[in-house]
Amino acid sequence: LSSPSYESKNAAQPIFEQCVDKGQYQFIINDAYGDGMCCGYGTGSFVVLYGDKNVFDGQSGDFGSSFEGTFGECEDTPATPPPTPNPTAFPTNPPTNIPTPNPTSVPTSPPTAPPTATPTAPPTPVPTALPTAPQTFPPTPAPMAPVTPAPTNGDSPGPQGALFDSGYGVPRCANVGSSCDSLGLLNGRGTITNGAEPNFSNTNNNGAACADGNSGEYQNDESIEQITVTAGD
Repeated sequence: LSSPSYESKNAAQPIFEQCVDKGQYQFIINDAYGDGMCCGYGTGSFVVLYGDKNVFDGQSGDFGSSFEGTFGECEDTPATPPPTPNPTAFPTNPPTNIPTPNPTSVPTSPPTAPPTATPTAPPTPVPTALPTAPQTFPPTPAPMAPVTPAPTNGDSPGPQGALFDSGYGVPRCANVGSSCDSLGLLNGRGTITNGAEPNFSNTNNNGAACADGNSGEYQNDESIEQITVTAGD
């Protein structure tokens, strides 16, 4: 089948109708100029109806020199036969052997002696005396004795107050006197809570370093707070 030639340009063309039997058909449209029906001289398109169905729905007129498409179905295409069902196998007959009969001998009779009687003496009653109450005394308060004031440094042979010597890493009296007092330079220990020691650990840098322990509670656990060195004569 073929349609008539369409000679007029930029105009709607007549509808080409043809009654056909049910089957599969090939549609071919050619354009001698090679630009299809779109888009240098307007936007053209075509529609192919097979029954009530647009078989090339969505195809534009921009197809170049030609467009080919197939529609319909071959009437003599045989239907796929249903699969052959598997035969049902008969179940295997159960065995006919009779199970072994239960033994008929009577089991040994249980002993008839009664068990030992439950003792009737009641247990010892729970003591009613309350335990000793815990002590409610508060802990010993921290000593409130003030630190001895620093004596005046100088050339006097009297008591001397120590100053921190960064070269030795310890408190040190610069002048000779009858005594040397660390004053408040040793107060506390390491980084203990509420009692960090100034310039800890106050050990001689010329000897082996000795780190302070930081456990315990200030003025409730042992620590050296003050040292006084006094001449013997």
